[in-house]
Amino acid sequence: MMVENLDKAFVYRWTNKINGKTYLGSTSNAKKRLNFYFDKGSISNRRMPIYMALLKYGYENFTFEVIKYCKPEEAVKLEQTYLDKYDFDYNINAKANSTLGYKHTAETLAKFKGRQPFKGKTHSEENRQITRDLATKIRTDKQLNSKINLNTLFSQFSQTNEIIKCNKNDIITSVSDSVEIRTKLRFKNYVRVRKFVRITDISNNESILFYSVSSAGFVLCCSQTAIEKYSKDSRLFSYFERDILNNCLIERKLLITLEKMI
Repeated sequence: MMVENLDKAFVYRWTNKINGKTYLGSTSNAKKRLNFYFDKGSISNRRMPIYMALLKYGYENFTFEVIKYCKPEEAVKLEQTYLDKYDFDYNINAKANSTLGYKHTAETLAKFKGRQPFKGKTHSEENRQITRDLATKIRTDKQLNSKINLNTLFSQFSQTNEIIKCNKNDIITSVSDSVEIRTKLRFKNYVRVRKFVRITDISNNESILFYSVSSAGFVLCCSQTAIEKYSKDSRLFSYFERDILNNCLIERKLLITLEKMI
């Protein structure tokens, strides 16, 4: 399919053989478009339902078919014709070749797959799960390839009073003395509230303290928003490391708590 269509323009459809869901697209440069689809590294960085579904179910569980060949300059217009008439589950935009930030009219949105205007629309549980699974995979890959070893941090700092402060290159420590820290945080008549982040390994109850949410997020390979959400919900955070000796992965279950100091 790829070889025979490299120099052609057309409208195409992906069909999930497991659940029957479909995606419609068009291309004026088939070689570039098809190479992108089959590059897992490229599509894993894009949060489109069709990309996430291809990664979740695998290419072997999808069929790819050309709906209609056309001239390169007609591809987008032809795709729009199909989008206006038919329902395609993985398409999230009503306008063919739409760009980020495009604001659709209520009429166009209502025409798209017979849906109500986009305001208030919720994604299906399956699409939400696909998004969660992909985010977890990306985070786990970052943890396994991180230059910072969490086990080393626990060994070095869990029994001390030092607070871990880090940037993208180094780990820096400061003495955990409340008077000293408060002095550093005072600027004239303004007192800054500092959010420290305590990470506790529930398997042995050892903990380490980070100077900021950003420092903790950098080490755990997640966003600052994720740190605050896990703390608020009291959910356990999974951190994966490689056990080189036993050739397996080790999963740490961590409790994240925020500690404020004025």
